[in-house]
Amino acid sequence: MTAQLSLASFTPAANMTSSMLSLAENQLVELDYALEGAGTEESDAILDEHSALVEKALAMPATSDEDRAKQVRMLLNHVMPASWLGDDQDLNWEIAMARRLLLKFAGLDPMVDPTGA
Repeated sequence: MTAQLSLASFTPAANMTSSMLSLAENQLVELDYALEGAGTEESDAILDEHSALVEKALAMPATSDEDRAKQVRMLLNHVMPASWLGDDQDLNWEIAMARRLLLKFAGLDPMVDPTGA
């Protein structure tokens, strides 16, 4: 529960949101790696921590395009199903349209895979 505690006790100021989002993204990646070798009970605890961290990070105020871009990447990489990832031409049309609009609102190029895959 380290990741939860590090963000749970902190209310970010607008100028600190970007660094907190970066910290949350790093912690989510660590949780993803921990999940790979975990047993059932441990997996449940990791998934609970993962979910709580995503909810806190996405609730932070995004006052810049950079912050919005980080939150969209976090949503795509850690919340949305794999069918939302990949090259635009490989996606179902409905998903491609929704992802393009989301990326546009976040100040990202809607025609470039934001996950870096």
